[in-house]
Amino acid sequence: MKLPILSIVFYLLFLESAYANFHTVGWVNTFVPGGGRLVMGQYLEAGKEAAIEIGTFGIGYNMSPYNSLTLDGTPIDYPSVGTYTFTSKRRQSYCSKYDPVKKRCLAYRNRTITTTNSTTDYSEKDASKSMNAAFLQEFGLKYHIMNAFFSYRDQYNIEGGDPGQGIDQRSAKEMFKDPFRWEVLSSAWVYVPIALTSAFVFFDYRSQLNQVQQEITPLNSRSRAYLAFNQMVMYPVGSAAPEEAFYRGFVQNEFYYLVRSPYFSVPMSSLVFALSHSQDGWPSAFISGLYQGMIAYKNDGDLSYGNAIHFWGVVVLGVEAYLLTLNSQVKAPPASLHFNFTY
Repeated sequence: MKLPILSIVFYLLFLESAYANFHTVGWVNTFVPGGGRLVMGQYLEAGKEAAIEIGTFGIGYNMSPYNSLTLDGTPIDYPSVGTYTFTSKRRQSYCSKYDPVKKRCLAYRNRTITTTNSTTDYSEKDASKSMNAAFLQEFGLKYHIMNAFFSYRDQYNIEGGDPGQGIDQRSAKEMFKDPFRWEVLSSAWVYVPIALTSAFVFFDYRSQLNQVQQEITPLNSRSRAYLAFNQMVMYPVGSAAPEEAFYRGFVQNEFYYLVRSPYFSVPMSSLVFALSHSQDGWPSAFISGLYQGMIAYKNDGDLSYGNAIHFWGVVVLGVEAYLLTLNSQVKAPPASLHFNFTY
């Protein structure tokens, strides 16, 4: 195990001396935690990033029984409704010898009657371990892809030159604020898709309520609190700025360097974005990727609008998933419920 790891480290150090440019930095960081910073010669930063990414994701991966590697988050191991079987026994006397002439029993014997019954357990269960696993995996994965963008951008700023479609120069803190900026939310490019998504999710929620769904065991109060946090805080925060920075800020820009046309770079990055999600979310992820990718291109790489659309879209989907789960109407975990509309 040590030899492959040492080989990777030496190879990255070779890249630092021979081919250190922002393209190399971005792609190396995509596949090797902290690899981009290592190529840049920032060894301490590389170690910190690798430790946080591998540590959080690794712990969550070991805790989760599903181990999802898509952007949709970790499927949560919800306890299904349990059916329990129990038996009861009782002794019964019966006539073993009957006189039909006198119409009376001449001899009695005893026998044991066994009855099998089943019941359903609707007591509240604790799913906090699986939800904590989802949180750790989400944090590790999204921290990793955001680091890929920032190492790519930092190396570009060192080198200078052609920015491609443009690279958003703001800090991570500013990007995370985008969904709450009035100047962003007041744009029709933002509030119209958010309104359409909300309308779609509302009608989808109503239709799912009318369908016969397999029940889940009710969750206890702690699990419900974790569920609400994951669905309406963690996933929106983890999906917006990190994914927009990586797919629209890095991947799309790299495709633009290959073919200088948004009609190539936007669909290609949207395809990569869609394939990073679970299969039932591919069509909607591709369509949302096209829209947000074109906005990023038209705004010279600025990710403000895409961050806001992405954030609020995932919030609405999270509210739906949370309400459906509280109604015990679905056995599948919210992290894997895409409602055919995934961001």
